[in-house]
Amino acid sequence: MNDLAPRCFVCAARDWLAAGRVLRFEGGERRYALQCSHCGLLADADWSARNAPEHLAAALEEPRFRSDPAAPYGLDVYTLRTAATARRKRLHSLGPEQGQVLRHPHGELPAEAVLEELAASERAKNVALAILCREEEEGAAVAKAAALAPSFVEVIVFVDGPPGPPRTVDGVRVLSRPLDGDFAAQRNAAQDAARVSWVFQLDLDETVGVDILQFLDALAAVADTDGILSVGFRRRNFVDGQRADVYPDIQYRLNRREVRYAGRAHERPDLGGRWQRSFVALTGDIRHDLTRAHVLARSARYEALRPGEGRTHERDDLLRPYRG
Repeated sequence: MNDLAPRCFVCAARDWLAAGRVLRFEGGERRYALQCSHCGLLADADWSARNAPEHLAAALEEPRFRSDPAAPYGLDVYTLRTAATARRKRLHSLGPEQGQVLRHPHGELPAEAVLEELAASERAKNVALAILCREEEEGAAVAKAAALAPSFVEVIVFVDGPPGPPRTVDGVRVLSRPLDGDFAAQRNAAQDAARVSWVFQLDLDETVGVDILQFLDALAAVADTDGILSVGFRRRNFVDGQRADVYPDIQYRLNRREVRYAGRAHERPDLGGRWQRSFVALTGDIRHDLTRAHVLARSARYEALRPGEGRTHERDDLLRPYRG
């Protein structure tokens, strides 16, 4: 489907694949025309005309989710886990077969699970916050970390600067090492600096609200139960205050401490090809504020670091106003 196709009604991606995937219900198999390349949602070609979003929303309000073969969409339990988080819920898979699909998606078994509310908490007791910044940004980064400190068990600012002993400024632990053009190495150093099992990494030009903060502990607990190493969140980009078309722009920022990032310029958690050990949470979005000048300069800088990886398509999408 083209880039103006309707967005997925679970994750908001616009990347639909011609699927032909099957779910096997008790009454027979059910084939779907489309599959979301991001979250794995299955759908009939006419889903938007058949109230699919409303049908799914109603089904997620029930204490027990049962896939409906008559619905214009389908999903396995792996995709259901992500869909449930949009309603601030978690799932408990029913039986070993559902558990197998949860660990090894995507399967042909229709999703069925018990749903319960995600537990909100004012402070994440098993999650550290890490913010990366340049040397001249240290003051702003410390202020940001201090403002977010009530939501985390510890807060760290990692400065691109000369190595030095750790310092504490306004209750924030400040560490320093040269970036040397390697963003993955800097994030890995921040991972290592944490004293708890999970790390939430945030950039200085990003903000998060209570819709993410209050569920970090619960999402980490879900991840531990399900053998997950990395949790992603959607990110809304704003360029000079105008929302950009890059969305959902998934950022895997909640990671177990032992997870390593890879990629000098476009760093991502390296799960060794085991994408099944990650999932996307939809409790809220990260906000990313940029300027047009920064977008243009960043693309040129990335191209200089890694020729051919300047992501000119992403630059163009960032400069294009959001299309719903």
